[in-house]
Amino acid sequence: MGLVACKECRQPVSSKAHMCPHCGIMLRRQTSRVAAGCGCFAILVLGVPLIVALLSAFQSARRVAQPTSAQLDVVVDLKYRLIDQRSQRDNVMQLFAQSGPLPESDLREFCRDCKRTSNAGMFYYAVIFDDASNAAFPSDPFSAEFGLEESKLLHIRAIYVYNRINGFSELRYYDTNAWEGRATRIRI
Repeated sequence: MGLVACKECRQPVSSKAHMCPHCGIMLRRQTSRVAAGCGCFAILVLGVPLIVALLSAFQSARRVAQPTSAQLDVVVDLKYRLIDQRSQRDNVMQLFAQSGPLPESDLREFCRDCKRTSNAGMFYYAVIFDDASNAAFPSDPFSAEFGLEESKLLHIRAIYVYNRINGFSELRYYDTNAWEGRATRIRI
């Protein structure tokens, strides 16, 4: 162990000192193998279970079941015909067709039933088109809905969105269609 001059006050200080006893300036960082070992151990003890929990949550969220016969009965009772369904990650989108009138009370009831029976991990979408031949999924991922896809938006009469994570639940139905019409928004 030798003496060196402090960089700040130029007083003699031990070469192993972490701080100058005269002026208090830090001379070098204080590290030890024990401290480093404790940090690595803490990361392993806390990090590994956290990663395992996140992976298992992700895997369970990806499993989205197909609609049950009870769910399809709800659709039949309300006269909205289920055309197709698609799952993407933990989101589910169902396409329906209805060419007749869309009474607000029927739409509300339909959305409540969709919300109650939805088994989507995160987002659930129910899109009602004017005719089964016009029903089509968006080109972009579900979370972007239909963006600016005019050919599809011209035939959409209503869109119901339910976010299972935060409880957001909204129906948008249009006086003409989603491209040209004005949306009426209702929280469900």
